Order: sequence, then structure tokens, then C-alpha cells
Amino acid sequence: YNFIYVLTSDSVQNRFIEEIKSKKPNYIIFNKKFDYISLIPVEERFKTVFKYIQSNYKIEEEILNWVLYSKD
Repeated sequence: YNFIYVLTSDSVQNRFIEEIKSKKPNYIIFNKKFDYISLIPVEERFKTVFKYIQSNYKIEEEILNWVLYSKD
């Protein structure tokens, strides 16, 4: 999945979480830094989704600006 950056409403975040729950991905890859454009960090813009990921996945590895989360 790709986050659609402009969609930040609570209802959209909750649907995204439900999709994660139903699909049960083993891994989530997260880009923690966007140097090429000025954006509010994803963890701030998508607080509900980010909290869900942090609660249900663990950081497996970090490579440069990428974080690999794996299912707990």
C-alpha cells in the first residue's frame, strides 16, 4: 500500500487500518524522510494509522530513511 498523503480524515485512516487488519501484511515499509518535497511527517499527519502500526508491528530493520516493520 501507499499512503495517499492528502487523505487524512479520521474515517479514511480508520478504513486504512481496517484494510491492514483484513489483509494482515507481514511487513510494512515506511519512508521516514521526504527530502525532495516539504511535507508534514507521516507519523504526525496519519497519527491514528501510525499508532496502530507501532502497536502491532515491530521495527525489523532501518536502512537509511527506510524502516521495515514486521508483524509482532
